[in-house]
Amino acid sequence: AGGKWFLYYTAPKKGTAGCAGGNGNGHRCIGRAVADRPAGPYTGGREVACPAGGRWAIDPEVLTTPGHGLVMVYRDDAVTTGAETGISVVQLDANGFGKWSTRQTLLTSRDITWDTAGDASGTHIVENPSLIRVGGRWKLLWSGNKWDTRRYATGLADCGESVMSGRCTPTHVGRPWLGFVGAGDIDPVHGLPANHKGPGGMSAFRDNAGRARVVWHWYDVDTGARRAKTGTLSGSMLVS
Repeated sequence: AGGKWFLYYTAPKKGTAGCAGGNGNGHRCIGRAVADRPAGPYTGGREVACPAGGRWAIDPEVLTTPGHGLVMVYRDDAVTTGAETGISVVQLDANGFGKWSTRQTLLTSRDITWDTAGDASGTHIVENPSLIRVGGRWKLLWSGNKWDTRRYATGLADCGESVMSGRCTPTHVGRPWLGFVGAGDIDPVHGLPANHKGPGGMSAFRDNAGRARVVWHWYDVDTGARRAKTGTLSGSMLVS
């Protein structure tokens, strides 16, 4: 943007390992660095979003939108309390920082129930958000449930004709849109190619031909590794 390349990332705030924010991983925040070319080097790393009280801001995805320019969608625990989590979108200025008067809450973990299916012990997870415009309407993909289990899955919500119009409506409250189908699943509406366990982190994009595509990861329960897959996204938000 503006002749520069911006890199967005998540990192623990310095000196906060083990503080409030969950799982002993410190206070997680979003940063931004700048380069003259895609390969870098990236310098000038500065804080973009870092809620008070140890609440997390993670999983930034930045995209260019009609009428609103650059926007960032991200997991934003500042819009919830306790074990609940949320997802926000905010417009960015010419330097890649948030124009915070524009921030909108798109979704919180209170909007669904499958985020805690099979696991009532931890944080109520909604994270890894991704936005894509399909048929003139914005669609939100996000991950929910516990990341290192076969239950981690992908939700779908409709966000209307404007990416900054506010709350999105989940297609299903009690079950994920895409997920593992088999023993120990949480009843997803649809499966995914190869039917791997724990599919999440799904990011949507358009290739050079304008086709809607996705990349996501799944959890190898035998080795503890996360592995990546890509696919084609249809207008009905199914993946092949």
